[in-house]
Amino acid sequence: MHKDRFHLLLKVAAGGVAIAAGTLLAAQRPAPAYEALRGVVPVADELELDLDLDDPRINALRQFYQAQLERRRPSRNGKDHRNALEEYKPVVAGARKATARILDPGKRGEQVALATMVSRDGHLVSKASELPKGKMMCELADGRQMEAKLLDTNESWDMALLKVDGTGFDVAGFVEDAGIDPGTFLAAPGTGAYPVAIGVASVAPRNLSPENRGFLGIGMENDDGGVRVREVQPETAAAKAGLKRGDVIFKINGKNIQGPAQLAQVISGSVPGDEVDIRFRRGDEEQQAKAVLGSRTLDMRGGGGERSGRFGGDLSEKRSNFPNALQHDLTLRPNECGGPLVNLDGKVIGVNVARAGRVKSYAIPAPDLKELLSSLELGRFTVTDSKELQKQLQDADAEVAEMERRLEQARKRQKAAREAIDRKSKQ
Repeated sequence: MHKDRFHLLLKVAAGGVAIAAGTLLAAQRPAPAYEALRGVVPVADELELDLDLDDPRINALRQFYQAQLERRRPSRNGKDHRNALEEYKPVVAGARKATARILDPGKRGEQVALATMVSRDGHLVSKASELPKGKMMCELADGRQMEAKLLDTNESWDMALLKVDGTGFDVAGFVEDAGIDPGTFLAAPGTGAYPVAIGVASVAPRNLSPENRGFLGIGMENDDGGVRVREVQPETAAAKAGLKRGDVIFKINGKNIQGPAQLAQVISGSVPGDEVDIRFRRGDEEQQAKAVLGSRTLDMRGGGGERSGRFGGDLSEKRSNFPNALQHDLTLRPNECGGPLVNLDGKVIGVNVARAGRVKSYAIPAPDLKELLSSLELGRFTVTDSKELQKQLQDADAEVAEMERRLEQARKRQKAAREAIDRKSKQ
C-alpha cells in the first residue's frame, strides 16, 4: 500500500476516534460545556501524525486495513444481495407463515433445521438427519416457541414428521403438478420477511438413488468446446470405453454438451446398462466411443467434487440417494434445510432436503412429499427410538382395548335387542 494512502486511512481512523471521544465527553458534561465544545472537535484533515512505519503495531494495523479494503462484498447484482432479496419479500409472504425453525436446547437454542407446517393441527416435516436426538423446540414465524415431538422418520427421503400442540396453524399450499422447468425462479422462505435464499431450478426432478442412475466415471471441468475429462476412475464405463484425461467430450447420443452440469444430467437420466455414444476430441483429432454405463456407488472414490463443493460453505451430511429430487442453485446452509421451496406465485413446489454442492441443493417435489405424508399417516412407522416405539405400542394396545370394550357392549345390546324381538313375536 502507498504511504500516502496509508496516512489517509490512519487519519480517518484517528479522526473517528477523536470524534467519538468528543461525543462521549460532551454527553457527560452539562449543556453549556457541550456548547463550548462545538467547532473544536478535531477532524481527520487537521491531524498531524508522526508515524514510525517500522513499528510492528503500525504494520499490524496496515495489514488490518488492507484486508478490509480487499474484502469482497456481495454484488448489488448478486442473488444474495439484500436488494435482490427485497424483491422476493411478497413472494415468500404466505409460505413463511407455514415455516418454522427447529432449535436444539442442548446447543443453547441453536437452529439446526427449518420445518414446514403440513396440517392445521400442528404436523410439520423437517430434515431428519439434522434434528437433535433428544428434546427439540419449534419457533414459528410469529415468534411463538413450543416443544416439537418426533412422530416418524423416513430414511430414504431423510424426512421427519413432527408434532406441536395446538390448532389453526397456517399450512403450506403445495402445487399439484411436479413439472418445474430449468431456469424457473425460486425462493426459500425463512421465518422472517426476507427469504433465506433465492435462485433458479437447475435440473428437472430426477431419481438420485445410485442404483437407478447411470454412471460414467469421470471427473470433469469446463472447456470452451465441451467438457474436459479431468480424471478417469478405473474399472468404470469411461475407462472401459477408452476415455483418457484431457479428452474433451462435446456430444453424447447426438446431443451437444456445453458443460459439466449438462453432461451429468444426460448421464444420470440414463440407467445402468444403457449404452451411450460419446463424441470427443483428443488433441486435434475427433473420436467416437461407446460406453455401457455402470451404477454409481455410495462410496465415491476421489471425492474431489465434495471438496470443491465445500468452498461454497458446509454441505449436508445426508445429501444423496433420494428417490426423487429437484436440483436448484439456492445457497442454503445445512440448518436451513427442511423448509419450503416456492415459485414466483408463492406456491410451495417442494421442501428443501439437502445442500449438496457449491451451487447445488435438492428439494423433494411436492407430489412426492404428499405421497410420503399419506404413507406416514397410515402408520407405517420407521422411528428407531425404542422409547418412542414402546409408547406407540402402548397407545395402539390402548386403542385395541377400547375398541374391544365397545365391541363387547355392542354385542350385548345386539343380544338384548334380539331377545326382546323374540319375546314380542311369541306374545
